[in-house]
Amino acid sequence: FPEQVEKLVLLEGAGFLARDAKDTALHVRNHVVKRSKTKAPKQKQPRVYPSLELAVQTRVQSARQLPGKQTISYKAAEELVRRGTYTLDDGVQFRHDVRFTWPSIQYMTWEQNCGIFEAINADCCIVLAEDGWPFDPRLSEETMRLLQPTTFETLP
Repeated sequence: FPEQVEKLVLLEGAGFLARDAKDTALHVRNHVVKRSKTKAPKQKQPRVYPSLELAVQTRVQSARQLPGKQTISYKAAEELVRRGTYTLDDGVQFRHDVRFTWPSIQYMTWEQNCGIFEAINADCCIVLAEDGWPFDPRLSEETMRLLQPTTFETLP
């Protein structure tokens, strides 16, 4: 219900992650294959990191595996790991549900994104990072045109 949006903040985003409609079958297949290879969440135990330090190092490294030049400072990773783990006798374990790592079963097309943006009639704030997610500049420009943000910032 885009008409019910009063204010919109996009952090590191140009809308939903859009995909080409012709790739729909591939995305459904990838999701189903990943889901079928993963044990039920209640049966599979998440990885236990022997130390908080190793969990923090893993979080720092995981940011580098994403597209673009994304990084996370050790201090920020440490804070996220402290909030996102719980302590066990043999180490620490993240609290997240393993299903969040599965590929999405459904994506919207860019045209669908635009349809939603056109229906939003609210103040908008967009905040990007200089070395954040590598959006196609043409899509970013179109997002800006459709949403007409009242605030736009690019942060280091």
